[in-house]
Amino acid sequence: MNRQLALIGLFAASLVSLPAVVEAQDVAPPGFGIGIDAGVVTLSPQADQREWGGAAEGAVRYTWASGFQVLAGATYGFASVEDVDENRYFWGLFADGRLLLSMGAQSVVPWVGGRVGYVSQSLNVEELPNNLGRGEFRGTGWTASGLVGMLARLSDQLAFDAYLAFGVAPFSDVELNGETLEGTSNTDFTASLKIGLVYSFGS
Repeated sequence: MNRQLALIGLFAASLVSLPAVVEAQDVAPPGFGIGIDAGVVTLSPQADQREWGGAAEGAVRYTWASGFQVLAGATYGFASVEDVDENRYFWGLFADGRLLLSMGAQSVVPWVGGRVGYVSQSLNVEELPNNLGRGEFRGTGWTASGLVGMLARLSDQLAFDAYLAFGVAPFSDVELNGETLEGTSNTDFTASLKIGLVYSFGS
């Protein structure tokens, strides 16, 4: 009888301790975390035009035990504009919703998500047509993207992050040297590949 009670007690103790063991081995432990990513971006302001560049971002995130994540962060980058042989620079704020497709004692976890954000861009041109001199173009807009990626566990609290993003960025009318140019609004189609690291404060 005592042996049976001991076995029952051991089984009950293992059930109680199992969630803690699984949680400690999660790629993204529940709780707060921070991450940085960098990679290549491509923008298509027109069907026959493609601009290449790079971008970096940082974000704070919160992960629920269900595997759902919410992120808030900022990004900064550039893209080469061939027509004027210059770079346009952009910065923005964004918010993500992500869902880890598998949780538990696994070293690699795929995820899917979406992003909305606000972005501002600028382009400095040394010499405008018709001898107008130097020009500074500015524009702002909202972005929406679909995301697919993966997290790979490096340690209990550190993970490698990689993802692809595809989206659109409608920009308002451009400003040239502070003056709005009517009818210059445009929509960029965007794609990016980024890799980085995520540190989780949970355990």
